[in-house]
Amino acid sequence: MRAFGVIPKSETAAVRVQAGAFHGVPVIDIREHFARPGDSEAVHPTKKGVSLSLHALPSLERALRAAGAEALRSGTLSPVDYERLGLEPPQILVTAA
Repeated sequence: MRAFGVIPKSETAAVRVQAGAFHGVPVIDIREHFARPGDSEAVHPTKKGVSLSLHALPSLERALRAAGAEALRSGTLSPVDYERLGLEPPQILVTAA
């Protein structure tokens, strides 16, 4: 699998975003991995995660952008949280009342 990002969760766990194939079908895998105490070199996948067809990636991106926009609107996140990573904050969706 080709890794695109690692999101630390704790000292021994992280969420990895990877792409690969499952039975010949291209997939995106978002899964928690952990390191065993005393085994700092290897990380191991857990059952906590999801593998989706790569064709679902645009829908996943849209859902994550909507979640980010809502977090900005509610004040849970700020634009600085995105800027620290060199990212543009998502557009806040405004709906008519």
